[in-house]
Amino acid sequence: GGLAALWVVRCPRSRTMQLLGLGAVIIATGIPEAVNVHLRQYYSTDSAAFNQVAARLLLHGHNPYTTTMASAARLLQVPAHNWTYTVNGGHVTSLSYPAGSFLLQVPAMALGFHHEIVDWMDLYAWLITGVLLFVLIPASVRWLAALLILTPIFVQMFSAGGTDAAFVPFLVLAVWRWDRFHLGRSAGVARWIGPIALGLACSIKQTPWFCLPFLVVGLFIEARNTGRRPVQLVMRYLAIVVAVFVVVNIPFIVWQPTAWARGTFLPFTDPLVADGQGLVTLVLHGVARGASLPMLTVAGVLVFVALMAAFVIWYSQMKRIWMILLPLTLFVATRSLTSYLLDLYPAA
Repeated sequence: GGLAALWVVRCPRSRTMQLLGLGAVIIATGIPEAVNVHLRQYYSTDSAAFNQVAARLLLHGHNPYTTTMASAARLLQVPAHNWTYTVNGGHVTSLSYPAGSFLLQVPAMALGFHHEIVDWMDLYAWLITGVLLFVLIPASVRWLAALLILTPIFVQMFSAGGTDAAFVPFLVLAVWRWDRFHLGRSAGVARWIGPIALGLACSIKQTPWFCLPFLVVGLFIEARNTGRRPVQLVMRYLAIVVAVFVVVNIPFIVWQPTAWARGTFLPFTDPLVADGQGLVTLVLHGVARGASLPMLTVAGVLVFVALMAAFVIWYSQMKRIWMILLPLTLFVATRSLTSYLLDLYPAA
């Protein structure tokens, strides 16, 4: 029907046709995935199971950061296939994300929903991301938002468990017109929505943390080029991001600061087994005989530093593509799961 209409309407890019196209892809994506989530009996990732357990614990008055997540095993069909393993032979049994990762599920659970609530929230977040892109990008390329919603790898990844989909819509808002923050009132909502959304995204998972240095440096350059006070502007931006992050996490920081810090920074401090589809796949598939985890970490840091240097040196070009190149940092790191490598592309 849509294809036929495109050949007979006077303007295929009319607002009506665009809205019909958006509605069609939301239905074509949302209904089948909703059926899949409804029929699903187990989570496919330990992070999704952890988030549901954490939300339940909080509703019962327990601190998720001080309580073991071992009970998440019953939410996984084959727990041994889904745990995140450490190099000492154990596996992660404590919450390893900021508090926003499970706070999003608390209202639904409080209302009596318990079945795969993390998957439901992920599906909603992905559809909301598509709507945001449709609204925010120029009308002439809104078809890109429709195609992105339908892209199979994103549909599968963002509706089948995890923590990633939840921060994507916030990250989209965080980088929308980010380079206008320094313009003040003339920037409209862009003068405040970016840092607030980035603070929320950083409160859900650690991946958006890698975006903060680029945004801060970019704003410094933008302010300096327009004769404004770059340090003052950057400090104001950082203050908003940090304030939002703290507001989301402060109850747990006060509740048990050591436990919160240990869980939130666990991916950076605990020696996790190398896994993913990046450089370490050469080891996992036997092409290379082994890998040095510290050296892979150093390699990731060096790539990040190189990208930052390129961002400063070739700013006018890099400000357009830095989010596309940033996953290269995770590609060479010890943990390079597909989701890590693709999470930033919708926002990019």
